[in-house]
Amino acid sequence: MLAVSALVGGFASGLAAQERHEISGTRVGIYNLAGQVTLEPGRGSAVVVEMTRGGRDARELIVERGPIRDRETLRVIYPADEIRYPTLGWRSDTELPVRDDGTFGDSDVGREGRWSGRRVRIWDRGDFEAFADLRISVRCELASNPTSLDVDTGSGSVTLTLPASYGATVEIETGSGGIDVDFPVEARRFGSDHLTGRIGDGRGTLRVDTGSGSVRILKRAS
Repeated sequence: MLAVSALVGGFASGLAAQERHEISGTRVGIYNLAGQVTLEPGRGSAVVVEMTRGGRDARELIVERGPIRDRETLRVIYPADEIRYPTLGWRSDTELPVRDDGTFGDSDVGREGRWSGRRVRIWDRGDFEAFADLRISVRCELASNPTSLDVDTGSGSVTLTLPASYGATVEIETGSGGIDVDFPVEARRFGSDHLTGRIGDGRGTLRVDTGSGSVRILKRAS
């Protein structure tokens, strides 16, 4: 399982060095508030995350790892309640609740029906400027235990490249931006900003939720 928050774009930055992390486990959560996300099939059993920092305050980003609730996690911690990401475009503005441990989403609503965590704003203003681009490699061709992928972005585009044999129930939501799926889909619900249905045998699960930005599900060439 993957949960990611992302904003599209990039900055000219001296912090172009790539960081590599490996996370093992049947359920993995990856949390990042700003940056481009690319997810593709991998060969090994571990989930591999290649991270490239950017923005003038990128050195202040903190990467934390460890088990939280039912999964192993990698979390990019932003030490600010307002994150400047000007390449989103003029008037781009996203807010979402982020917990103290850097996680968000996961349909975690409190007893009173309120989302837990502090409010974080991501827009084209503010004093703190940073992002982290993520390239995530995860094994998707599981014969006996279909994989579960959950990509949750606060605002930004997501591109997933999956094997041609991949099968899953699919739920895609985007606040704005298009949806492009390079697989035949048995759709139960479809619109410009949402898609629910099944790919292939439907044995796995795939959920993608973006506050804004496009979603592309690509088929890997055999």
